[in-house]
Amino acid sequence: MATEKKLDSLFTLFAQCELQLKSQCRIRTAEIYRAARISFCKFRNYKDLQVSCLNDKIVQDYESWMKSSGLTRNTSSFYLRVLRAVYNRNCPDAISPFCHVYTGIDKTVKRAITLSQMRIIQRLNLSKSPKLEFARDMF
Repeated sequence: MATEKKLDSLFTLFAQCELQLKSQCRIRTAEIYRAARISFCKFRNYKDLQVSCLNDKIVQDYESWMKSSGLTRNTSSFYLRVLRAVYNRNCPDAISPFCHVYTGIDKTVKRAITLSQMRIIQRLNLSKSPKLEFARDMF
């Protein structure tokens, strides 16, 4: 009976997914699952729960916790999609507790500088500040 509970543990299932991904040489995906697991563990104060106990309220509270922790909407959505993947793997026929949270992808603001801004930086005379000149050249 104790084995059944352990197999139904959400934290254990996360870890099993990570191991399976690593065995498939999908290292980066395994790292993503690990980051999502750590985030969810922190939210739960490292108190595990059975997959069958994951419900709308817990998922919505997790989304709110991530928002209050300063994560962007895309990051929280990303972690929720990973959590949903783990959940769906183990409860494919269950009613999804993810219908009231955002799992989409927002368009992100471009943070790159323009070519004209690059040229201005390139032409700056920084000969009086060798460290800045070096940093600019490395950039």
